[in-house]
Amino acid sequence: MNIKTIVFSVFAFFGVMNNALAGPLCALAPAGHNPRLDQPASRFAADQMRLVSNFLCGRFRCPQFSFHQNPTIQNAMAWSDQTDSIIRYNAGFMNRTARSYGNFAAIGIFAHELGHIIDFSQNQGQIPQPQREATADRYAGCVFALAGHPESDLLSLARSLHAMGASPGYPTPAERVQLVRIGYRQCR
Repeated sequence: MNIKTIVFSVFAFFGVMNNALAGPLCALAPAGHNPRLDQPASRFAADQMRLVSNFLCGRFRCPQFSFHQNPTIQNAMAWSDQTDSIIRYNAGFMNRTARSYGNFAAIGIFAHELGHIIDFSQNQGQIPQPQREATADRYAGCVFALAGHPESDLLSLARSLHAMGASPGYPTPAERVQLVRIGYRQCR
């Protein structure tokens, strides 16, 4: 385990994986999504995810994962169990996010979801959701630093986080913005 993994996992404690942990790692509205409606990611989204995974997986150990669009997902979600890891996104949500806040916001969302997959593969214990969300937000900030973007490019992601408002199980919007900045500075 490298020093960056330790830093990102500072709040985590290690445990043993069990079937109770299988399922959504991150989703604002996981109820009602239908995995049978998974579709291939759009070319644009696949290109964005490829960039995100190249930077994050080049720095951190990433498990294999699949990436799909699914119209029954409210926004984006990460799902993992002992055999599979999947990131699903709603194309309409991602397009609205990119139009409203720019492509950097959409890239940050994909990085957040991949951050969950990385975190879960390394810390499979019973970790409270707010701590998992904080770790994923730090990975989202990290990708901008690894890509060589100035910290000011985080502004579009920060605006989108504020627009989402408070959600149960997540840090406050202001805390999330700070976590993204911390992740950026840790990976610089």
